[in-house]
Amino acid sequence: MTTEYPDVIGEYVFAPKRFEADGLQYVGVFEPPAIRLGETSRLFLYLQNTLNVPLKVQIKANLPQTGRFRAQPILQMGASVLEVSLAEAEVGVLIVPVTTTEHASPGKHHLGLEFRVQHSRNVRRIRRPRDKNPLQGLPIDDPVGLDLVSVMGATYSTQKAKKARFTLTLSGEAAEATEVPNLRHTYKKLWELELAQQQHDAQLAVNEARVQILEALKVEPLFVALYVESQRRFVDSALPLRVGEAIALAKLLTYTVHLFLSNAELQNGLLCPIWQRALFNDYPTTDILPVIRDVGYRHIVRLATALSFGLVAQAHGQQPWSAEERRGVRDYIADALEEGAALEADFLYLPLMMGAVAVIRQVRLPDEDIGHTLQLVQAARQARPELFADEELQIADQIFNRLLQKAMSQS
Repeated sequence: MTTEYPDVIGEYVFAPKRFEADGLQYVGVFEPPAIRLGETSRLFLYLQNTLNVPLKVQIKANLPQTGRFRAQPILQMGASVLEVSLAEAEVGVLIVPVTTTEHASPGKHHLGLEFRVQHSRNVRRIRRPRDKNPLQGLPIDDPVGLDLVSVMGATYSTQKAKKARFTLTLSGEAAEATEVPNLRHTYKKLWELELAQQQHDAQLAVNEARVQILEALKVEPLFVALYVESQRRFVDSALPLRVGEAIALAKLLTYTVHLFLSNAELQNGLLCPIWQRALFNDYPTTDILPVIRDVGYRHIVRLATALSFGLVAQAHGQQPWSAEERRGVRDYIADALEEGAALEADFLYLPLMMGAVAVIRQVRLPDEDIGHTLQLVQAARQARPELFADEELQIADQIFNRLLQKAMSQS
């Protein structure tokens, strides 16, 4: 059976369209995408080897110029020719600093790159795009960084191109004079075959224990485990949960887990990253609930945060926050709860409690009075008068209140 390796570019950048040259997939993104005259941006050039052999890549830059007559370069780089080698199946990012010259003018300018790829003959393709989006039907529109793409794959199209252009916008306002920028490029590996073996081992372990995992993750025991773990972690992050918050959050996390348990493919997206981390850290996986509680909490919180933003968009009719803002919030919450760092109350509600009240009736507990639960949530919110005090967060306050009132009005 032919081994196929996961898409990795999709874990780092939203890239439904890729360029491809002789087995090399590439996607380029300027960060920041716009700078003032005199400032420096960096081109993040993601490179993915789709073949079972090493690649030698030479990249020649074509800098934008002022015009055809006595043309002068508008941008400058540290080197006009870049070289990098990728091992079999390797994925990495080439980071190329770019700054302006004294001839630069405001507007959009295009940095052209020309790719020359060398590899041996008799090659075999080991990465293929999916025919169907594995997350279709889920309110998660931004899977970047969620450890889902690397397990379940990504849906994308490719364009054969040995040349491509990447756009950088320059403003008319000159930046203050600073030190001479460092224009040296760097290359960082993002994925190699060793990680494929780790993921393979995790997949085997999940397959062997799948029946036991599903049995152990029934609603009530899972809710209790996540309820207790949430209380512990939020105390460590100097943000003790009130009763209504703890119940609602545990319901959201339980809902998230069961949403991903709804079919085998989604199960892998939930479970494989958890089991891979457990195996890497020699954490015993015989007892399922401790694995989910101790090892998997961070992964579940990240999924629940992304899901909550999607639920907010559905209820609000549009997504109020950009992908970059949502990723920042997601990482801030997950990192704080994992490391025991201080967490601001605003980000308990934005977006976790928003998502929680949106699904609070869909996770039922034995003998629960859902009306009483919602009253506890309302009381917890009222006990935080400083919440969303920032004028920029007023829309978050409005959305939460609307979601809560909708949940309370349902019979």
